[in-house]
Amino acid sequence: MILLDGKLHTPYRVISIDLPEESQRHLSNLGLIVGRSLQVISKTKDSAILMLKASRLAFDKSILQQIEVEEEAREVAAIPLSELKVGQSAHIAGIFAMQESNSTS
Repeated sequence: MILLDGKLHTPYRVISIDLPEESQRHLSNLGLIVGRSLQVISKTKDSAILMLKASRLAFDKSILQQIEVEEEAREVAAIPLSELKVGQSAHIAGIFAMQESNSTS
């Protein structure tokens, strides 16, 4: 499937990029290479904003039509942030708070 047809917040892996070598080199410098994972985080009919690692990149239809992707099937383990080791990275899926009960007996 081409990236222009990608669904929001779905992980994809880049299969091919059908652009001239100079354009591919520029995308590579931005981190967009074959095999890389990405997500479409915002989309119009003529453009999209992609989340690529920790960067947001915007592309128009002329680029998105030339990038072929496949949906990634990956399971994401949910762990508390307190269990992350120094240097590890994580995607924050949600922030939850526990309310302490202040009951007096």
